[in-house]
Amino acid sequence: MVIDKKIKMKYKKILEVSEDNERVYFSFYVDNINQRIIGIPKNNSNNKAIYAGMDFSSLSIVDSQKAKLLLTELMKRTMLTHPAAQLCSRETLQLIG
Repeated sequence: MVIDKKIKMKYKKILEVSEDNERVYFSFYVDNINQRIIGIPKNNSNNKAIYAGMDFSSLSIVDSQKAKLLLTELMKRTMLTHPAAQLCSRETLQLIG
């Protein structure tokens, strides 16, 4: 006997995108309190560092492996397909994705 079950899953993360002269910031709100911020350098930025943290006042430089660990697969896909990703360094996005 085969039982066909369709499981519906809702995965909801709120995203805010902002930018400055050097990077695009993807702020994922995991819940109403906690957020994860990843700052990706823009194509024309001289500083190619990735910044990450839980608050804009405490962002620090992380390597691509650490950035990968901070992001779920859904967050990665969201970043890579978001229109603002066109402003970001392709090399950096490839390292994270």
